[in-house]
Amino acid sequence: MGSEMCIRDSNKINGIVPKSVTKSIADVMEGARSTSTGSKSKRGNKVQPIIVPDSPKALGKLITQMEKQMLKHAQDLEFEEAAHVRDQLHQLRQKQLLG
Repeated sequence: MGSEMCIRDSNKINGIVPKSVTKSIADVMEGARSTSTGSKSKRGNKVQPIIVPDSPKALGKLITQMEKQMLKHAQDLEFEEAAHVRDQLHQLRQKQLLG
């Protein structure tokens, strides 16, 4: 209780009026959805469509490379980029299954 009094006194002396933070859910989730192919990412880089290789060996190599890239982004705390690569991997696997 003693520290609350100090904070209140300090706020009163400095003319600080505590306010609650209000933010809509839409603001928090902005940018969490994947961007469509061909659009620009938040960093302004052009998102390139993925070309599916004909060779199963080349496809496996591409998937491995993209998984490493996704993990590198996550390790570097670049979560939006990691999620983007994850979404591209998902699209690639869908094309592989349907194509």
